Amino acid sequence: VQNNSVTDTSEAGLEIDSEVGSGASSQTGTVDVRRNNIISAATTVRINDDGGPVAGINLSNNRFDANGWGVENLNTTDGTYVNATNNYWGISDGPGSAGGYEDPVTGTLANGSGSNVTNATASKANVHFDPFLSSPPDLSTPAPNFDVTIDSTNSPVDESNTLTVDATVKNAGAQQGTQTVTLSVDG
Repeated sequence: VQNNSVTDTSEAGLEIDSEVGSGASSQTGTVDVRRNNIISAATTVRINDDGGPVAGINLSNNRFDANGWGVENLNTTDGTYVNATNNYWGISDGPGSAGGYEDPVTGTLANGSGSNVTNATASKANVHFDPFLSSPPDLSTPAPNFDVTIDSTNSPVDESNTLTVDATVKNAGAQQGTQTVTLSVDG
């Protein structure tokens, strides 16, 4: 979902539902929401009104301007979060929250005066919002869009061995650009 403008909504500007169908144990795939201008009296993006999986949902380079929730993630399982980095939350100091919730990855507090993020626990957001944009993204020209695919790896490796990863980085967008690619290893 990209390059859209949704304004003056009284409910959610965009709803994403990753419901797992009857008899299915999980759902795979991705939903990329990029370069959108969403203004709402209530919620700009609402995710999973049924608490479904969120791992493949990525929100980036959007303008979220809501009187309520910027991103409302209704999956409140601890440790489960939506990736919503590099977005503008309606004001330069970033997103707010009802309780100054921490970004689940960086620990940065959602204590700005912009649109709010939701929480998974009493102190942790279920929306990964940091880093955020301090000004609205330029939506007038198409942005580069990089797809990263891991082609192979020698995983698992023992403590004293080196992990080798072969990856392909493809610019699938309409413009040239650069992007930092980070490999994170769990454990």
